[in-house]
Amino acid sequence: MNFSSASQLHWTSKSFADTVKTQALRPLILAYVANVHRSLFSHELLDCVMHSTGLHERARYRVRMQTLARPFINSDDLQVVKDSLRAMAKAEWLTFRTLAFPGERDIPGDPLEPGDREDILGSVIAYADGGAALQATLENQVTNTWTAVESLYRRLCREACHVRDLHSVPSIKPIDPDALRFASLPSARKSYRQVFGPDPIPAAMSDQALDILSSLRHALEHNAGYCDLEYLNRVDSYPALPKAKMGDKILLDGPATLAFVQAVIPVAEGLIHQVDDWIQSRL
Repeated sequence: MNFSSASQLHWTSKSFADTVKTQALRPLILAYVANVHRSLFSHELLDCVMHSTGLHERARYRVRMQTLARPFINSDDLQVVKDSLRAMAKAEWLTFRTLAFPGERDIPGDPLEPGDREDILGSVIAYADGGAALQATLENQVTNTWTAVESLYRRLCREACHVRDLHSVPSIKPIDPDALRFASLPSARKSYRQVFGPDPIPAAMSDQALDILSSLRHALEHNAGYCDLEYLNRVDSYPALPKAKMGDKILLDGPATLAFVQAVIPVAEGLIHQVDDWIQSRL
């Protein structure tokens, strides 16, 4: 499973920026795409780290259990420990190989047999439900992606505001860009209504994918990742959010985190084109 997802984006920084008609939007698109790519590409290394950590924990657990039960150990139990340690060693090598020889498929002396890579990486997410480092990495992916999206819609709205004031009839009162607020998703939507009114705001700004990622990011940034009443209310509104009990840590896993991140990518792409079209209609 390739979590870099570059092929799923359908664009690179320059090629996507070139599809936009408004020249002033291109620099902010280049920055946005670079930020999102950085977040997505981190998952490729995360594949190796998560699986390696999962194997470590399983092997350590089995060794501990077998040590405690040494008087009762049998050949089947011993084989389980050996298999775990062998798989752990392969995962360790795979992690090193990915870092030292990126993209290389054939390395002299490679201990991995055909199919080992797929077997190891194919089950990576099954063991990603523990470990503070993994949790922190997934949390960072959420917050970093949201920061990229938030910066994008803020800069798009300010550019639209600039065009609105330059090309509006005299009877329309100019808007002070510094008075627009983007600290939260509701305040950002209010700012879009101010700038785009009487036209409806771009449909992408109302997409639920933004609410889900924003809700998760809010809990991580403002409540240290613990579930409170506000988060419980958001889970009621958006059932796709990770479940947690009041006061418990909100635990992330690889597939869900990646899904939240990937869901906002087409939304952001749509927002860029919608704002671009709106600006072009007023030039």
